[in-house]
Amino acid sequence: MALQFERALDGASLGRIEAVLRAGGADSATVNLTAQTVTVRWRGPLARVGEFAAACAALGHVAHPRLWDAATDDTRRTLRWAFARLGIAGFAAGNVMLVSVGLYAGYFYGIEPKFKLLLEWLAGGFALPAVALGGWPFLRGAWAELHRGRFAMDSLIAAAMLVVFGYSAVALLTGAGHTYFDSVTMFVFLLLIGRNLELVAHGRSGDIAGRLMSLQGRWANRLEGEVPRRVPVHEVAAGDRLLVRQGEAVPADGPLLSGQAQIDQQALTGESAPRAVSAGDVVLAGTVAAAGQFVMRARGGAADTTLGRIVRMTREAAQAAPDLQRLGDRLAGRFAAAVLAVALGTLALRLLVAGGGGQAWIAAMSVLVMACPCAFGLATPVAFLSGARLAGARGVLVKRGTALEHAARLSDVVLDKTGTLTRGTPQVVTLRTAAGATHPPGELDAAPDWLPLLAAAEAWAVHPLAGALARHLERHGAAPPVAAREQGGGDSLSGRESLEPDVENVRIVPGMGLSAGVRGRSLLAGSMGFLAQAGIAVPPVTAGASAAAPGERNRSPARAVPTDGLARTMVHVALDGAYAGSVELADVLRDDAAAAVGALRKLGLRTHVLSGDAEPAVLAVAQAVGADTWRAGMLPQHKVDYVRDLQARGARVAVLGDGINDAPALVQAELGVAVSNASDIALDAAGVVLMAPGVDGLLRTIDVGRRTYSIIRQNFAISIIFNATAIPLAATGLIHPLLAALFMAGSSLAVVLNAARLARTHATR
Repeated sequence: MALQFERALDGASLGRIEAVLRAGGADSATVNLTAQTVTVRWRGPLARVGEFAAACAALGHVAHPRLWDAATDDTRRTLRWAFARLGIAGFAAGNVMLVSVGLYAGYFYGIEPKFKLLLEWLAGGFALPAVALGGWPFLRGAWAELHRGRFAMDSLIAAAMLVVFGYSAVALLTGAGHTYFDSVTMFVFLLLIGRNLELVAHGRSGDIAGRLMSLQGRWANRLEGEVPRRVPVHEVAAGDRLLVRQGEAVPADGPLLSGQAQIDQQALTGESAPRAVSAGDVVLAGTVAAAGQFVMRARGGAADTTLGRIVRMTREAAQAAPDLQRLGDRLAGRFAAAVLAVALGTLALRLLVAGGGGQAWIAAMSVLVMACPCAFGLATPVAFLSGARLAGARGVLVKRGTALEHAARLSDVVLDKTGTLTRGTPQVVTLRTAAGATHPPGELDAAPDWLPLLAAAEAWAVHPLAGALARHLERHGAAPPVAAREQGGGDSLSGRESLEPDVENVRIVPGMGLSAGVRGRSLLAGSMGFLAQAGIAVPPVTAGASAAAPGERNRSPARAVPTDGLARTMVHVALDGAYAGSVELADVLRDDAAAAVGALRKLGLRTHVLSGDAEPAVLAVAQAVGADTWRAGMLPQHKVDYVRDLQARGARVAVLGDGINDAPALVQAELGVAVSNASDIALDAAGVVLMAPGVDGLLRTIDVGRRTYSIIRQNFAISIIFNATAIPLAATGLIHPLLAALFMAGSSLAVVLNAARLARTHATR
C-alpha cells in the first residue's frame, strides 16, 4: 500500500520513518522523496494502513492512502505548480538583472538618487514574488527541518533568501545601504532549475510504471455461467473464468481451460515470435491473443500477476536513489550548519568587538551571500549540459544528466539480444527447393516459381514470421505493398480479397501454418508437422535443416548453435499435395555487435547477454559477439533480479535494451540505454537514447561520460577552493556584500567556462 505525504520529505527523514513503521509491524517501508510516497508492506488486515499513517503523522509527516491513478494525478499537479514557480522566478530574475545593470552602472559612474530609488523599487517589486512563490519549496522545507530540530540545506537556502531580501528591503525603505535583489532572485531561479529537473525525472519513472500496467488492458470478459460480462480489470479475482478474444490483452495470469491461440509475448519476453497455447498452458497478463480465442481461469487479481510484480519492481527501482540522497543530505547539512555558525560568529564577534551593528550585519550577510552554493549548484548541471551537447553531436541523446556520471563509472554492461544485438525482426536468409537447392534471397529471378503464390497467401496471415516474409517479398517486387495490405481492413476479409482476388479458402492454424487456394492451386505453408498432417513428407535434405514450426526455434543438435550466430526458423511449402521447398528466416546480428562488445571488454567492462528467447538462440548470439556470460528465458523480473544481484556485489551496471520487457531493468540499472528503435516505454525508462541502431553508441556514451565526470570533479574543486578562500575574507569584513555577489557570480562563471571545454573538445576533432 502506498501512503501519499502532504508536505516535503528529505533524506534524513528516511531512518525515522522506516524505523517507526517497522517497529509498528511493517515488513518494509520504502520512501520515494520526489513522489512524496512511502510504500509499506505488512502481513495482516488492510485496516492497519491507518495505524501506519498515524505513525507517520506522529513524526510530523501527514500521509494518506493513495491509489496509483490518484497519485499520478497528484504528481502531474505538482509538476504543473513547480514549472509555474520556475516561470515566475525566471521572469523575475530576468527583469531584476536588467534593472540591476542600471544600478551597477550608477554605482561606478554615478546616478541621480531619484533614478536609483526608482530602479531599486522596481527590483524589489520583481524580487518579492520570486522569493515568496518561487522560494516557497525551500521555505516549506526549512520549516519542516526546523520543526524537527534540524538545520540542513533548505534551512541555509531559506536563511540566505530571507536575510538578503530582508536586508535589501530595509535598505530600500530607509535609504541606507545597498540592495541585493538581483542576487536573491537569480539564486532562487538557479535552485529551482535543479529541483524541477529532479521532479521531472521521477515523474517519468512513475509514468513508466503506469504505462506498463496499462498493458493489462482496462476491461476483462468474465464468464457468468456461459455468458461473458465486461468488467473492469481490477474486479478480476482468483478463480474467475475469463474469455479472451483475438486481439485482446490477457487480463490475469492463469491456465487455459479451453481453446487455442497464438500469444504475442513481446511485451514480457521481447521476442517477436508468438507462442502457441492450448488447454492446460499458462498465459500471463500483459500478453496479447494474436490469433484464436480461449477461456482461462485467473490465478489471482489484476495486481497479483507477473506484470504487477514487474510494475512494483519498476517503482522500487525508481526509489533506489535515497541511498545517494542520504549522503548528499548529510554533507549539505554539515555545510549549512558550518556556514550558519560562521555567519552567526561573524555577527556576534563584530557586534562585541567593533560595536557597529550595520557593519556586523553586512559582514554576516556577505558570508551568507558568498556561501550560497551557486558554484556548487552549477558544478554538476553545466557539466552535464555540455556533456549532453557533446553526446548529441556524437549521436547520443542524454535525457538525464546523471546518466553521464554513471557512464563514467561502469563495471558491467547487460545487453538485450533481440533488437539490440540483433536486428529484432526475422529476415529471409535462404530459399530452398524440394531438391535441396538453395537460392540467395535477393535473386528472385532465379527463385522458385511457388514464391509469388506463397506471397499471395501470406498477405492473409497475422504471424510475425509471415509479416517478415511478406516484407521481404515486397522489397523484391514479389508481393503487394505492406501498407496496402494494412489499409485493406486489418481482419476484414473484404479488404484483403480486393488485394488478392485469387486467394480463397484460407485456414490459419495457430502455431502450425496456413492452407489456401491460390490461383487455382492448393498451397500449404508452415511447420514440418503441419505438412505431415496433410500426408506430405519433407525430404531428408530439407528436414535435416530444420523441423521447427513458425515461431519455434530449431533445437536439433546439428544446428543448435549455428556458426554465424543466427537462430533459424523454417517455413515449409507444399503445392497440390507435393513438397515444393522452404523459406529460412533468422534474426540477423547487427554489423557492429561483435566489434562493440569486444571494445567494451577492452575497456575492462564485463558483458552479459540476457534474453527471453530459448537457450540455443541466446547461446549462439552470446558466442558470436564474445560476451562474458549469458542467460536465456529471462522475464522482466528475472532481468531486474540479475541486475540487483550484480549491484549487491558492488557492480555499477548499464543495461542496453529496446523492448517493453527491458524497462524495469533500464530503471534499476545505474545507466539505462535504449536504442533508437526501442518501444516508447523503453525510451521513457532509459536515461540515454542511441540515435542510431546498434551497440556502438554505448561506447561513445562511455567516452563522453568519462570526460564529463572529469569536468565535474574539476568544477567541485573550483567551488571548494572559492568557498575556502572567500568565506574567511567575507567574515573579516574585507569583502562587501556587493563584491561578495560579484565574486559568487565570478565563481559560477569559472565553472561554466570550464564545462564549456567539453563542447570545444568536439569542435577541435
